[in-house]
Amino acid sequence: LHRALSTAIKRSVVEVMSLEYSAARGADLSDNIRSVEREIAEASPPSTSRPRLVPISKLKPASDIKALYDAGYRHFGENYIQELADKAEVDVLKGPAQLTELPRDINWHFVGALQSNKAKLLACTCFYLAEIHNTNPSYTQ
Repeated sequence: LHRALSTAIKRSVVEVMSLEYSAARGADLSDNIRSVEREIAEASPPSTSRPRLVPISKLKPASDIKALYDAGYRHFGENYIQELADKAEVDVLKGPAQLTELPRDINWHFVGALQSNKAKLLACTCFYLAEIHNTNPSYTQ
């Protein structure tokens, strides 16, 4: 029973956190982000530097991050602490005894209000945190 339960848990983790994506999904994500980049370029005055576009994964699978990573993006954001912690430390089995994870050179951004009781989780699990962005305009430090 213990072995069957352990196998079932491993199988469900692999399905949930798989980094594999279809060519169609990768193309769709790339097309969408390039469309947003074009809108930013059109709205930006030519004499100013363009803002950095940080895709926010918000409950999307790690495979979407991997697809955009493979397309050249290195900055990604999340607005749920647990999601960010999980994605920044994704370790799943792929094939026979082969370990895979999201690339370590991703620059993670946390977007939103950071509760003090979640700060330790963020600090302990996300070694590649680039920035914390607060979206509440009334918040002062």
